[in-house]
Amino acid sequence: MRIANIAAAGAAALLLMTGSAVADPPAPAVPSPEPPVPQSVPHVPPPPESLPSPAPAPEPSAPPPAVPAPGSPAPAPWPLSPPDVAEVPGCEPGCEVVFLEHLPDDVQFAGLRTHDPETGVVRSLVAYWAGGDLRGVGEPEEEAYVLDGACGYDGDAQRCAVTFNVGAHGSSVATMLLTYNGGIEVTDRVYGSTPDALVAGLDPSGRPDAAVRQSTYEPAYAGAPTYWETWLEFEGRFVRSGCGPLSAEPAPPPVTALYGSCRFAGAGG
Repeated sequence: MRIANIAAAGAAALLLMTGSAVADPPAPAVPSPEPPVPQSVPHVPPPPESLPSPAPAPEPSAPPPAVPAPGSPAPAPWPLSPPDVAEVPGCEPGCEVVFLEHLPDDVQFAGLRTHDPETGVVRSLVAYWAGGDLRGVGEPEEEAYVLDGACGYDGDAQRCAVTFNVGAHGSSVATMLLTYNGGIEVTDRVYGSTPDALVAGLDPSGRPDAAVRQSTYEPAYAGAPTYWETWLEFEGRFVRSGCGPLSAEPAPPPVTALYGSCRFAGAGG
């Protein structure tokens, strides 16, 4: 007991000398907990009824208007309907429209062909409408086959030329004037001794001219050399400008007026 009292007294004296008690040993450091690792949450799409409706597809825009190529002819400024060919005298049983020209001032000019099945006779007609009214009908060649036609201004009127096959192996080109009060007036025609004929603008007048292929008939029609002959329209008449070279094979048709000699024998020489 005395020893314990002495120890306690020593401790008290020591406390008085230092002014503080002996600190307890530090507690071991406790590591701080690491932050939690975020867990990825899978994406869950909304239910179908909550999905937004897809935007409507845009309407296709109209294509821009076509730009005509340089030098191309201007389109007709009015839509013309085909004429009623059944009103043409001679076309009551029906007529084939061989060509149809849509002209300025609401004018239409057609080449028509009809065939009588009982007699076998073929008729070729031309018809002219103005403002939808039939103004003229003609039959420039009897028992012929109309082939083609073209027109151009002659003053305020239209002048047209039409090609035909005539006979066994011949052709013709007729020039005619269309007027509202006078109808169709044939003013001239030329003939070729082969089936080849055409109407074309062979000079700058703007009115259709004619070209026909002629045969020399030497030694006979079959195999005979041929040549082209051009005729220019002038004041309602056809004036021969000249001929092309003689050819053993059919030559291509001319695209301009010919001015060569027409000394060859035959129907056109």
